[in-house]
Amino acid sequence: MTVVAGVDVGNTTTEIVIARVGAGDPEILAAGRAATTGLKGSATALDSAARLLERVEEADGVRAERIALCRQQPVVSFDLPLHHRVAVEGPLASLASTATTPSDPGLGVGALARLGAVEPGAPATVALVGRDWDFEDAAGRIDELVAAGAEIAAVLVEADEARLIGNRTTSSLPIVDEIDGAALRDGETVAVEVAPPGATVRRLADPLWLAARFELVEGDLPAVEELTRRLAEARCAVVIGTDGSRPGVEARPEVRLRARVDGIGRALTLPADIALLGSVAPGSVTEFSVSGVEMPPGAGDLGAIRDAFAVALDDLRSGAWLREDRLHLDRQPLAVLAAEVPGEDLRLSAERAFARPALVLGSETEAARRGALTTAAAPPGSCVCDLGGGTIDLIDGERQLTAAGAGQLLTVALATLLGLPEIVAEAVKRGPCLQVETPHLARTETGEKRFLASPAGPEAIGRLCVEDGGRLRPFSDRLGAEEWRTIRLGFKRRLLAANIARCLRELSAPPPALLLAGGVAEDAEVAAVLSRHLGESPTVVATADVGGRFGPRHAAALGLVLLAAEEEAAPTSGR
Repeated sequence: MTVVAGVDVGNTTTEIVIARVGAGDPEILAAGRAATTGLKGSATALDSAARLLERVEEADGVRAERIALCRQQPVVSFDLPLHHRVAVEGPLASLASTATTPSDPGLGVGALARLGAVEPGAPATVALVGRDWDFEDAAGRIDELVAAGAEIAAVLVEADEARLIGNRTTSSLPIVDEIDGAALRDGETVAVEVAPPGATVRRLADPLWLAARFELVEGDLPAVEELTRRLAEARCAVVIGTDGSRPGVEARPEVRLRARVDGIGRALTLPADIALLGSVAPGSVTEFSVSGVEMPPGAGDLGAIRDAFAVALDDLRSGAWLREDRLHLDRQPLAVLAAEVPGEDLRLSAERAFARPALVLGSETEAARRGALTTAAAPPGSCVCDLGGGTIDLIDGERQLTAAGAGQLLTVALATLLGLPEIVAEAVKRGPCLQVETPHLARTETGEKRFLASPAGPEAIGRLCVEDGGRLRPFSDRLGAEEWRTIRLGFKRRLLAANIARCLRELSAPPPALLLAGGVAEDAEVAAVLSRHLGESPTVVATADVGGRFGPRHAAALGLVLLAAEEEAAPTSGR
């Protein structure tokens, strides 16, 4: 009898199962998990796993005599900037702004001038308040200019101070903040509109009104109509003329890769060919490069890339009426899968980290299947899908597939969309939210009223919140609860379900059952979204209960124990 620790070092989470193996079924002695530190397969990640094993052993009074690991394929999920300083739409452009707190409602058109350069008696002027202005000084200067006969039509502010300035001026002016002043030129015509709370802009969403104000010709109308369609749901907007001389993009990196698409080798360029990533065969990427931007930490150290996956953020608008100014769409989330760390190198590194013998037993996909099939009533022909932080590992009786893009890519994507830190997005992605209306009352995503068990703090009032560890975590005041539900479920379908479907297409036939394992499978919405995405497929989607005790977690770790037990019994059985 030998005590073995199955150590599954994932891209985001490390899981361990300790069991006594020998004759008969393994006896599970202990289990634990913790966040992975460092890149999967690295010495840092193995050292972190060794510390976790020591904590589990100490807590349960056991000691593993040997370690069993999978071969390691690291994944990095990140986003690349696709920043547009000015979104050029033919003769007019909407100035990129994330403003959510404009000042007084109104409409103003005038020539742009820096506040310090505006003269008393100046004709219609849109004043730009730079970051070097204190908001009280800016408000005072605006009042002085108006009193001296200057016609201030509207005010643009670089800092987040529209209401601070508006509350201190005697004039009621449309004021929009969080403006990129570097995208504006002195003297150019600028139109600014702020709608009342709960309403949207009217004039700046009217193509004929804009055409008249900017003296455009009939041939310009289609491009102007495209711009106004995107402004139709905006609370505030800023429009400028381009004169055909303004570069529309500040930075636009290109991702180039070569992979097998529908059985044919293809060269793809992202974001232009992003829709084709759903047809790339998992693991078939042979060339990968990024130009025009520095890769984030960790992503530049992966070496050879074997797979990549991304989803176009704009695709969220398909089938839903989402307000244009509610989401951040200026970055592109992307996941890339590296080649495996060589098995012998991994074994030696693991033995140094754990200070005991180590076995490298097959792939993580194979281990996950062995562990997941310990689920009661799992059909023998089940296909197992291990949804981890970095990868989707799918295996049936014939094929093993590993694809980039899973839980961590979803976290990165939602952090990008909502402008959140990733640690907050991790909590937000898991399920339904509450719209907190008063300290004692909230509204659910289904419109039901709910009384809170304890009063909500002032930071939660009027915001969307998730319940995280017994407390409310606010994350947005820009979206309604039903709107967020549409976005969250839509993105799980377009990212997780679409990526799983990409793997299933590589199988010879649809499996009778698809058993979901891994940390992402703890999210009950994933199975429902996937089942709906597969539509008329005969495949039944279910969630694993590993060993009848772990739920979808610890599948690969337990699978490694089972593989180690077979290895232990091999000399006796003559294998």
